[in-house]
Amino acid sequence: MKSVTPGFLTELLTPEATEFSFDCSLLGKKKLHKFELACLANLCPETAEEAKALIPSLEGRFDDDDLQQLLDDIQTHRSFQY
Repeated sequence: MKSVTPGFLTELLTPEATEFSFDCSLLGKKKLHKFELACLANLCPETAEEAKALIPSLEGRFDDDDLQQLLDDIQTHRSFQY
């Protein structure tokens, strides 16, 4: 089984999805661990409260407003992908 790394994911992206991958790297600069970003992208929580319930490591590290903005950004980019 091949390890999933950002470089591997970039190889799989279509030109239309390149903007999303670029923004994911920006999201990573907000001190999210890789697994947290992956969980947010895959679980698609709609609210900060839901995200913190699904990913306990977010609790105490992000306030609800910042986390909600992050979730809104992910949702916006997801809607452009499809």
